[in-house]
Amino acid sequence: MARRNRNKYLGKRVRDTGLKGLDRPREYRDIMKAILDDARKGRIKRSTARGRLLLLYKLTYPEHNSKARSISSRTRERLRREIRRAMREV
Repeated sequence: MARRNRNKYLGKRVRDTGLKGLDRPREYRDIMKAILDDARKGRIKRSTARGRLLLLYKLTYPEHNSKARSISSRTRERLRREIRRAMREV
């Protein structure tokens, strides 16, 4: 059975602003907060939350998400630090 939309958060629980896809720092932060919220409330396991945060971390690199080029390198590095901190928190 094919799935049409593979996004768990963007466009469903987190509003997609700007261009379609993950292209704004606020979207990264909102997805991170949603993942942490799901883990705290027991909707997902800690290991699942870490995996999702790791994927979000990976998507801050332009090699894995071409739209990340629109974000300055300094902001991308700041996002990576925030995501790593969240991974330790889970």
